[in-house]
Amino acid sequence: MTPPRPRPLLVALIALAAAGPALAKAPSCAQACLLDAAHRYLDAMVAHTPDAPPWAGRVRYSENGVPMMIGDALWGSITARSQPAIEAADPETGQVAWIGSVEEHGQPGFLALRMKVSGGRIADVETVARRRGGPPEYGDPAANAHDPSFAEAEPKARRLSRGRLASLVDGYFASLQPDDGRPRARFAPGCARRDNGVLTTDAGPNATGGVAGCEAQIRAGVFKAVGKVRLRGAPVIDQAKGVVVATGFIDYPDRAESYAGADGRARPAPARYPFSLAFIAAFKIRGGAIWRIETVEDAVPYLMPEPMD
Repeated sequence: MTPPRPRPLLVALIALAAAGPALAKAPSCAQACLLDAAHRYLDAMVAHTPDAPPWAGRVRYSENGVPMMIGDALWGSITARSQPAIEAADPETGQVAWIGSVEEHGQPGFLALRMKVSGGRIADVETVARRRGGPPEYGDPAANAHDPSFAEAEPKARRLSRGRLASLVDGYFASLQPDDGRPRARFAPGCARRDNGVLTTDAGPNATGGVAGCEAQIRAGVFKAVGKVRLRGAPVIDQAKGVVVATGFIDYPDRAESYAGADGRARPAPARYPFSLAFIAAFKIRGGAIWRIETVEDAVPYLMPEPMD
C-alpha cells in the first residue's frame, strides 16, 4: 500500500478543517476518552489514514523536536505498533501519553508520544522516535518488556498529590544538572531505569557510568557531562497509577574527552561531540519515591530549539 502524500498543511501550527467525529461533546475529556484518542491516532498512523482522527481546527505536530506536517515522516513509514505499552492519562490537563514500540517497513524502533485533546479533538502531538544507530543506548524493541507496575493503580490511601508527584520528577532532573552528587529526589530501594529498552541501572555492562542504581549513579556524579536539562514540564500526571510523564531536551556540550564524577572517577564523554537528547520519560512513583523510569530518547542537533507552544 502506498502511503498518502502529506497534506499541504502549515509546518509549525497546522491549520486543519475538523475531521472525524469528536471524541466527546463536553469540553473535558475523561481518562477513557483520552486513551481512546491515543489509540485512534496510532491506528490511523498504521493504516496511513491521516484524515481519520478527530483533529482540532489547529494542530501542532512534532517528531524528535521538529515541527512537521500530519502525514509526513513516521506517518508514511510506520507498518505496525506494539499493543503492550505504558499509558497514562490526565483529564485535568487534557493530555495522554503512550510509550511503546513500532515498526517502520519491518524495522523495529521505539516510540513515545504526548498528546493534548481539546473539546474532544486532537490539538497537539509531540513524539520521540528512536531508531537503530548512533547514540544513545538502543535495545531490542521486540524483547522489551514494560514494568507491570506502570499499569497498576496505587492504593487510595497512598496516592500523592499532583504537586508532590511533579516535584519528585522535577527533583530527578534537577539532580542531573549540575550532577554534584546530591540527589534532589527520593528514590525507592531497587529503583530502576530503562532507556530505549536498555536497563541502565543494573550491575551489568550497560550500567550508566559503570554504577548500579538510580540514586547511586547520581551520588557518583555519572551525569557530569550533562550541560543543561530543558524540561518542558510534566504534562501528564496519572494520580491513580502514580505515573508522571515528562518531556524535554538534555544538552551535552562535550567540551572535553572525559570528565570526573563526584566519586573522582574519570569517565569518557558520551559522544565526544556536542549533541542533545529529545526525550519523553515515564516515572512510576511508589511509596512516595521514584520506583521505575522508562525513557524514549533520541540524539538531535545540539541545542535543538523546543517546539513552539
